[in-house]
Amino acid sequence: MKKPLLLFVLLFIFTACNSDKKHPTNNELHQELAWFNSIENFQSDPQFQGKFHDKFNLLHDAEEYEDAKLLLYHYGKVLFKSYFLDTSYSLDTAYLNTAESFIEAHPDLIQDTTLAMIHHYIAHLYLCDLKALEAVNWSERALSFEGVDLGDYNTRLMKSSLAYSYAATNQPKMAMEIYFDLVKIAEKNENYSHIGDAYSGIALIYTQLRLGKRAEEMYRKAVENYAKSKNLDHYFITYNAYIQNVFNLNQDTVATLAQIDQVLLEYEKWDTPSGIATCYVNGIKFLKCFLIDDLDSATYYNNLSMEFLKNIEVNLFAFKINDLQIYFRQHGKFKDEEEVMRYANQFIQEEDYLTGAVLYNQLHESEIAKGNLITALAHKNKEIECRELLQQQNADGQLFELEIKYETEKKEA
Repeated sequence: MKKPLLLFVLLFIFTACNSDKKHPTNNELHQELAWFNSIENFQSDPQFQGKFHDKFNLLHDAEEYEDAKLLLYHYGKVLFKSYFLDTSYSLDTAYLNTAESFIEAHPDLIQDTTLAMIHHYIAHLYLCDLKALEAVNWSERALSFEGVDLGDYNTRLMKSSLAYSYAATNQPKMAMEIYFDLVKIAEKNENYSHIGDAYSGIALIYTQLRLGKRAEEMYRKAVENYAKSKNLDHYFITYNAYIQNVFNLNQDTVATLAQIDQVLLEYEKWDTPSGIATCYVNGIKFLKCFLIDDLDSATYYNNLSMEFLKNIEVNLFAFKINDLQIYFRQHGKFKDEEEVMRYANQFIQEEDYLTGAVLYNQLHESEIAKGNLITALAHKNKEIECRELLQQQNADGQLFELEIKYETEKKEA
């Protein structure tokens, strides 16, 4: 799965992940450890990582294992937040290795929420590193603590992460079961925002399986529930993904433009939309302008989105891809083929074969325009490879839909 979608789904989980557990030990020490729970300190102090490891080693050497565990929790939470806030995010393998080794070496640690959350942070880091099988393992372990009350919010957080990990390891049924369970819980609590979050996750799975109609149905349910909750930010963020992803699946320009006009009319009804809502509406306006070949306006709206997100340091990957597409349509070639190849290969690694095929097709045309026929042929072969993988993905999706239909009919019989 490509990172913009990963960011999109987990953004909802991140925004309210603030459930700190109180720990009945030395207050002065805990104030010192809490310093490592600050995203401001993480961003402003270049020695932050070194200070963490120095403090951890001191606590570990003194056999203060519970305090070392608390420190791992604080730092893990900061890394979790930084994934969404840092445009140049890079995996902290040192934390990952330290936390994993520490837990395996100390099976007698107190089984509490703090330890469960460290498991969750390890799982999240593995997801960032595209190691979904390891993420499944640590997510399952995070939820396996007997007699530990994780709290509704942490439980929801961990289950959402596990569902995403299942989806990333080609276990869509397992992922769906969790998401539908989260829908039931949220419906019981009449929490429409959480219902929307769960339906967004289901929509993502159907998008992966290239089942456009199913994905559209789930996206529609997500935005309907966000509207009920008056959660404008999630409403427009989800509508942006809804329109972009369903268009990529169906390639129906007329229907997409009609839907865009409907969303823009909805947007005009709100008196004071937030900056983030406006930003993602600008993303929708970008797509409209791009589809009608108004490339100057497309560039304008894409730049507006990038400027806003740059100010709050959100990853700009998807908007950089938009820039590349505008340039290609204007010039029939790319400025920097190496950069485009890196993006294409990232999409392929994350099993987005359609985007990979599109980019390699454009790379092929770009090299032909430059007269590099041998390189153009190599890109064409890569495109063909992507399209073969895409056909298999389509077949898997159809098989999954038949299996779901059969199981539903069997239950109702």
